[in-house]
Amino acid sequence: MDGDTSNIKSLKFQMIVKLCLGCKFKSNFFDWCDACKLKHFKLNYDKSPSGNNEIDNRLKYYYSKSGLSEEFIEWISYEEFKDITHNVVNKETYSALWSKGCICDWNKDKFNWNRKIKKVALVNFEYNIIDFYRVLKEKEQYKLYGISKDPTSHSYILVFDDEVYNQNLCVKCQILSNFFYWCKSCKLNHFQLNYGEFPSGNDEIDNILKDHYYDSISPKELIEWIPFNEFREIVLTADNKEIYNALWSKGCIYDWDEDKLSWIREVKKVTLVNFKCSINDFNIMVLKEKLYGISKDPTSHSYILVLDDEGYNQNLCINCQILSSFFDWCKSCKLNHFQLNYGEFPSKNNDIDNFLKNNYCESRLSEEFIEWIPYNEFEDIKYTRSEIFNAVWLKGCICDWDKDKFSWNRKIRKVIAVKFKCGFDTTIKALVEKEGFKIYGISKDSASPNYILVLDQILCIKCQGHGYFDWCKRCKLIKFQLSYGEYPSGNNDIDNFLKENCCESKFDNELIEWISYIELEDITYITIREDSSIKYYTAERNRMVLTLMEFENLNDLLNYKNKVSFPLL
Repeated sequence: MDGDTSNIKSLKFQMIVKLCLGCKFKSNFFDWCDACKLKHFKLNYDKSPSGNNEIDNRLKYYYSKSGLSEEFIEWISYEEFKDITHNVVNKETYSALWSKGCICDWNKDKFNWNRKIKKVALVNFEYNIIDFYRVLKEKEQYKLYGISKDPTSHSYILVFDDEVYNQNLCVKCQILSNFFYWCKSCKLNHFQLNYGEFPSGNDEIDNILKDHYYDSISPKELIEWIPFNEFREIVLTADNKEIYNALWSKGCIYDWDEDKLSWIREVKKVTLVNFKCSINDFNIMVLKEKLYGISKDPTSHSYILVLDDEGYNQNLCINCQILSSFFDWCKSCKLNHFQLNYGEFPSKNNDIDNFLKNNYCESRLSEEFIEWIPYNEFEDIKYTRSEIFNAVWLKGCICDWDKDKFSWNRKIRKVIAVKFKCGFDTTIKALVEKEGFKIYGISKDSASPNYILVLDQILCIKCQGHGYFDWCKRCKLIKFQLSYGEYPSGNNDIDNFLKENCCESKFDNELIEWISYIELEDITYITIREDSSIKYYTAERNRMVLTLMEFENLNDLLNYKNKVSFPLL
C-alpha cells in the first residue's frame, strides 16, 4: 500500500474509505453528496445526538444542505461550555465560553472543521417544533450556532453568538424586531433595564407603569417613570400653585428603533402636576389625557404627573382634568371656566354676576344656562317698542359641550331683547318655571342704565307683529313682569291694581307704572293739604320734574285718580 493509504490511524484515511467514489477525491466538504455529508455528521455528532427525531432530522437537513460554514447549526455537547453565568434580568438566559468553539471553515488536510473558541449565549428552550423552525428561519440574524441539552434539567438549549444575541429577550421575541410584538416577560425585562425594577418606590404606581408598558400597542400609549433631573427650565404657572411648565430634556417616546431595539425620543415641553388623586382616578386620567409619565420631586417627595403641555388644560384641577363633560366638573373649575369666557365681573353688578355664576355652576343641561352676553354681539337690532328689540345674536346660543376643545358649541340665533329694571332674579325664575320661556342671557347697552334680558320669544304667535295694546292679557302680563318684576310693590292690592291697569289700558296715557324709589332724585317735601292726609313732594326722574303724592291707603289713591285728568306715571 502506498503512503497515502498506509496510515490506518489517520482521520483522512478513515474519511476516504467511507466516502463514495464520487466524493472520494473531492477535498471540499460542500462538494460532497448528501449521503457522504450525513456520514460525516454521524462521525462528528453520532446518529441521534439530541434524542429527539424532529430535532435530529432538522440538524441533519441543515448539515447536508448548507452551502457555507456560517449556515451550519450543530449539536453541541453541554460539557463543552465553561464559565457559565446566569443573566440577571432574564432567568432563561446564560453566558458561557464554548471551549470547542464554532465552525470557521473546512480543513482540507484533516477532512474536518477548523474552529474558534467563542463566547456564547445559552437560552433555555421549551421545545415546540413550530417555534423551533421559526428560530431556524431567522438564524442568520442572530447567529444560531447550535442546539444543546442541559443534563440536569433535560431542557433543550439554543446556542447564539453572545455579541449579537439580546440576552434580555426570550427566544421567541428574539426574532421579533418590533417591541409591541414581544411577550409580557420580555417587555418587563426591557422595562427593568430602562427604569429599574421598582422605579417609583410605590408598589401601586410601579404596577401601573409595568401594566401599561406591556399592555400598550403603540408608543403613544406608553407611560414612563421619568427621573426629576430630566426636567429643565421649571416654571410655576401664574394661575395654579400645583402646576408647572418644564422642558423634558430626554424627551418623550414617539417611535421604536428596530435596529437598536430602543426608543426614539423627542425633546418636549411638558406640564408637571402635583399628584394628589387616587389610583383609580389616575387610571381614568390615563384614558383621557396624553400622560407621558410619572416623576417624583426630590424636595417635597410628592409624585408628579407629566403631561403634554399642549393638551393639558391648566385651568382645571387634577380631578376635573380627567372628566370630559363640563357638567361633571367641580364648582371651582366651572367658575374658572366662567371667568375665562365672561370675565370675573362681566355685568359690574354683584347681584347679577352672582346669579350668573350660580347658574353656570348649578345647571345640569346646556339649555339651562343663562349667560352674560356683550351688547356688541347683537346685529340687525330693530326696536318694536322703546324697551323691546329684535336682533341677531352673532356668537349664538350654547348648543352642547365639545369634549375635545373643552368649550361650547354654539349656533347663531334670532333673539328678543327686553329691558328690565329690577327684580331680575324673581323675574327670570317666574319666566322659566311658570311661563316656560327660554332665556339665553343678560346684556347691557352702555348707553343705557337698564339691563337687557335676552329671550327666544316673549309673545305668543297671535300677538307677534302687533302693537302692545293689541296683545293678549298673558303677553301684557309677561311684559309687565319683565319691566317691573312679579310683585314690584310687595303689596298684593297694589300689584294687582298695576297688573290690571297694564292689561286694560288702551292708550299710553292710561298706563300707570311701578316706579322704584331709587329712581327718584332730589326729593323735596312741599306741604300737606288741610282737607286731607295727602302729603306732597317734588322729585326728579330722568331729568323730568315730578309731583309726588303720599296716600295712606290704596282706596284714597284710586279715588283721587278718578277725579283728576292729568296722567299718573
